[in-house]
Amino acid sequence: MTQDEALQIVMRQADKIGLDPMMEFHHAQRAIVEYCPDRSRPGRVSDRLAWVLYFRGELGRMEVQVDDRKGEILSVVRE
Repeated sequence: MTQDEALQIVMRQADKIGLDPMMEFHHAQRAIVEYCPDRSRPGRVSDRLAWVLYFRGELGRMEVQVDDRKGEILSVVRE
């Protein structure tokens, strides 16, 4: 998957993940991230290769992790 494909996945799901329309895409990088299906409960953690996309706006920043192979959104972090 390319960076542009990962960005398209995020933009198609912007409402679902709570991406403010005023936030602008800042940059992206591929990284190995820890993935846990339910972070609120203890459980198995696995490493995944993902695109990590960073957005910023007046109200803060947001990081979205997209699985490089499956195109699945793994995590959304708001600051």
